[in-house]
Order: sequence, then structure tokens, then C-alpha cells
Amino acid sequence: MTRLLSATVDRYVQLLGATCRPVTVKGYGYDIRAFVRFLDASFPELDTFQHLSRRRLVVFATWQ
Repeated sequence: MTRLLSATVDRYVQLLGATCRPVTVKGYGYDIRAFVRFLDASFPELDTFQHLSRRRLVVFATWQ
């Protein structure tokens, strides 16, 4: 997982902790990290979520 994507995910999951139950935060964290691992393996050139495209989302949706 790229450092920038990882840091972004960590910050997002931490923010969720302010409004969600711990089990919910844990589930979201697991799922979004799985998505980032998929992106890292399938599209290693992707370094920020800003460059995420619909095509990449569709590939992930069909991968699941």
C-alpha cells in the first residue's frame, strides 16, 4: 500500500471513530484497506485517491 494512500485511509478511519461504534470502525477499516491493497496490486502507479477513476472502481467491483 502506498504511503500516501495508507495515511489517507488511517486518517479517515480515525475520523470515523468520532461518530461510529468501534466494531463499525473496525469493519470499515478492514474493507477500505482491502480496497487499497487491491489498488496497490492492480494499479501500482496510483498514488492518491484523486487519481481514482470509474474504470478502476468497476474492476474492483467485478473482482469482489
